[in-house]
Amino acid sequence: TVKGLAMACAKPVIGISTLDILAANITRENRQICTIIDAKRNSVYYCFYRNNNEHLRKIGSYGLIDIGELIKKIKEDTVFTGDGLDIFGQLIKDKLGKKAIIAERRNWIPKARNLVVMAKERLKSGKFDNPDKLVPLYLYPKECQIKGYNNAK
Repeated sequence: TVKGLAMACAKPVIGISTLDILAANITRENRQICTIIDAKRNSVYYCFYRNNNEHLRKIGSYGLIDIGELIKKIKEDTVFTGDGLDIFGQLIKDKLGKKAIIAERRNWIPKARNLVVMAKERLKSGKFDNPDKLVPLYLYPKECQIKGYNNAK
């Protein structure tokens, strides 16, 4: 894994969220951006962003939410992107009307160039992650874990 390689080779590591990479697909929009990734069970992983003069800024934190609850949070024109639109795009448009701006389908997947740009920015600024503390971001609550796994040994 990246952690193992970084530690073995004494190299820096930079972790970047897929939600952030998706948001970077939406440039030239001075509106709220909402990235959504299907999380199954009628839920999505999401985060809000704002683009100010082509500088992307995260608003709030990453979350896991029922799609209906996410729709209730939208109070202004919002550009949506992410694979969650395959399942929930029509519902979002139906519930939000003109407030929902659906990105072009080609912008629903993370692009490697966005990852590279973000990583270069962090590299230049010297903002690295500690490989010992870098962990995947799991947003599911403890109730969603496999029960009895430890007892099966």
